[in-house]
Amino acid sequence: MVDTAPALPTTYGTALGRLDSYESTIRTLEAAQLYIDRRFQRDLNQGQVRKIIATFRRAGFGIPLVARVEGHEDPNEYAVIDGQTRIVALKQLLLAQQRGEPVAATVGAAIRVEVFGDEPVPAQDLAALFMLRNNQKSVMARDGSRIDLAAGEPEITRVHDVLVAAGFVMYDDPQQDLKATVLSQDIEACRQVVRWGIRDDRPTLLGDVLAIQIAAFRPTDGGEMFGVLQPRILKATAQVLRRNPSLGDDQRATLAEAMQSHGRVNSEATDLMDRAGLKNERAYRQALVNLYNQGRRKGDQIHV
Repeated sequence: MVDTAPALPTTYGTALGRLDSYESTIRTLEAAQLYIDRRFQRDLNQGQVRKIIATFRRAGFGIPLVARVEGHEDPNEYAVIDGQTRIVALKQLLLAQQRGEPVAATVGAAIRVEVFGDEPVPAQDLAALFMLRNNQKSVMARDGSRIDLAAGEPEITRVHDVLVAAGFVMYDDPQQDLKATVLSQDIEACRQVVRWGIRDDRPTLLGDVLAIQIAAFRPTDGGEMFGVLQPRILKATAQVLRRNPSLGDDQRATLAEAMQSHGRVNSEATDLMDRAGLKNERAYRQALVNLYNQGRRKGDQIHV
């Protein structure tokens, strides 16, 4: 069992409720004072950066939204909340100018910005602000979950805590030289399992499921965690545990042993879809039950 998280917090709603209490002001800052905090930003679109650099005009730059972040080491630095691509393009133009390279337009280092809040603002509030500012724009699934995490959204916070406790890396962290070992679809599958655990009053459900996935699919030499999770198998495992709540540690270990590989589970599920006409989710759930029950007496079997 991996998950020992306490009751879900309500910090996301609290952060949303605080936003109206802040005031914004228009100020002029130096480009060097602005930085990107990935907790509340999309992954940078380098193609858009190049496009802005090639066609840069100060009149079309607009007014980026920035804020000082509570806990940031330099009180004179401001995180970009809205306008990341423009700011990165401007900084690259400034560097090109300093090196004497030809540029589309001459730029200055002074930037007019909207500063949110008079004092440093909690990261949770800024993540909530980012989501509100971008609710009409497409946000990739991984970016959205990372921003939800910074905002303290309860489900994704639980997912993060349990994944990290199990040894996974949820997001790339260049500063720590860490690469994510889960994909966005893995994160969303874990989020669904957390919802089921809440519904069943079973806070350890995700941790129990991850322990089975690791035992079944992690290389025997204790190697790479990337690729251990597969959403359909993960959710099917959760459903099997929900329908067989009395399964103990030994039986869960037996289930992991019966899976053997993603290929074996996928093959069994595909056969059930083709032969028995089962739908995707039911087929994967039935596949796990079939693999577990092979060679077992009726009284020792689990059910769908």
